[in-house]
Amino acid sequence: TRILLKNLVLLKKKKTWSSPNIICSRSLDNKTKEFINSIKTKKIIRLSSSLKFCYISESIANFYPRLSSINKWDIAAGHAILLASGGELTDFSGTKIKYDFPSEIVSNFVASDIKNWKKYVKY
Repeated sequence: TRILLKNLVLLKKKKTWSSPNIICSRSLDNKTKEFINSIKTKKIIRLSSSLKFCYISESIANFYPRLSSINKWDIAAGHAILLASGGELTDFSGTKIKYDFPSEIVSNFVASDIKNWKKYVKY
């Protein structure tokens, strides 16, 4: 199945990272909670799954760390929207998330409205 994004039009908002807005789940695992608490400047927005990627794509939030596992199908559509808006989805080490491997699980990821998020997030 091919995903066609050529007809998807997104209004691009200016991306500001002087104080990044972080988006996360309503319930957090301890590892993600500790990471978010270690970031010096932040505003935290708690939302359900699909809305997180939309907020990142619109730059309402800048950064969505998830340090616990999730099924690929739970993030695939949001990933497509994020890429179309110029954002990026990688694992925590910076490797792009791919769907062409046998495992259905992604162990962790970071969604960001810009590339090289580590340059801007101070922790």
